[in-house]
Amino acid sequence: YVSTTEILNRFKKEYPAGDFVPQALYLLATANLASQQITQARQEFSAILSSFGNSDLAAWAQLGLGDCQFALGNYSSAALEYQKVLDRFSTSEAVPLALSQISRCYSELKEDSKAYLYFNLLTDKYPASAIFPEAPLQQVKSRSGAEQMVDVTYTVQLGVFGNQSS
Repeated sequence: YVSTTEILNRFKKEYPAGDFVPQALYLLATANLASQQITQARQEFSAILSSFGNSDLAAWAQLGLGDCQFALGNYSSAALEYQKVLDRFSTSEAVPLALSQISRCYSELKEDSKAYLYFNLLTDKYPASAIFPEAPLQQVKSRSGAEQMVDVTYTVQLGVFGNQSS
């Protein structure tokens, strides 16, 4: 993430009015968040909202502000930030993730009824979605036969390599 942030910061300086500034800010914010540079991540996500509030990335930036609060363990504040995605960007593809994250926030806060409410909103509104989290408090509504028998969940790990042989 260090080289990514260096490159994107240089891009911001060299092309302050470039067409790809919103994308650069978003990538920079997510790289900062991933490397636990929460203050910098918040600044970049906020810059997207203030300068490019009508762009497609605005909803994702709002979601990112929630992720910053979640990373700090501020679950109540995170839930408020995620709720703004639902309120301001109701047609965005970020909405299912916001619902999922709100459910996680309330689960962390031990507010089970609210956690289930948002989880059920997610599963009711997006029944075919591939982004479903585990149910709050690890109670899954239904799982396929194979998953039930061996009690497993699946994880996919992706990698990006600098050359094709890797």
